Amino acid sequence: MNYKDMNNENNNQQDNQLKDPRPDLQKEKTPLQMYNELKVDREKERKEFAQKDKDYQIQLIKIGEKLDRTVDELTKAKNAEEIAKTKYWASKESDYRDAVETRQNTAEGIIVNMLYEVLDEEIKDTEHLKNKNIWHI
Repeated sequence: MNYKDMNNENNNQQDNQLKDPRPDLQKEKTPLQMYNELKVDREKERKEFAQKDKDYQIQLIKIGEKLDRTVDELTKAKNAEEIAKTKYWASKESDYRDAVETRQNTAEGIIVNMLYEVLDEEIKDTEHLKNKNIWHI
């Protein structure tokens, strides 16, 4: 084949292409069609997202309400526990005071108080040795 034949063949192919558009070009959509489809898809996505967002907000509200109830219950339980502790220790404190007064009034209590006084005096006498880490009693 010579150069002229090749050129003629190329020209014939180009003419044929112009007369019969390619099938894949016929399948392509126009920019307006693509824009409209994209617009419809975006609208669907937006609606789905809005519905999911609404569902999530409802769930968050329910969780928030449940959390509020739980916090209220825990606060009530803590307050009740503190009241119970206060009452318990108040009763124990009065029992303790009664026991101390009773013990101090007995002969054993008087002896114990004397021992404490003697020990306190000994501790005061050796207080200056504390700084030297030497203890003699």
